[in-house]
Amino acid sequence: MQDTNKLIAFEKMLTDWDCRGEKIPERMVAGIARYVIYGILPGHFMYKVLSNDLMGASIYADQQNKKLLDVYACLVFYILPFNCWGSEELVYEWSKRGGLDGLNGVEEWMDNFSRGEI
Repeated sequence: MQDTNKLIAFEKMLTDWDCRGEKIPERMVAGIARYVIYGILPGHFMYKVLSNDLMGASIYADQQNKKLLDVYACLVFYILPFNCWGSEELVYEWSKRGGLDGLNGVEEWMDNFSRGEI
């Protein structure tokens, strides 16, 4: 899968995904996808979400994202690769490695997701 196709496929997956009928805002999808696929650090709000810092996330969140903190928790816990979140150190390490692309794991992870194994 070409680099651009990996990103587009992951963005579509995030756009289609929901937690109890709620979706993350479309404007947030690209930043999350770039972080997961390539390790590009997101903005302050998403960085705090990924770092498991609820207080920090709520401080940086806009009104729409404040109402969706539980949806982000669902996304991180159930959908994103387990080693890309949980603490500032894990987020930094994920970024340093270059995300799934740096681990050569994009295709395998997306195949598992599409089969419902994640």
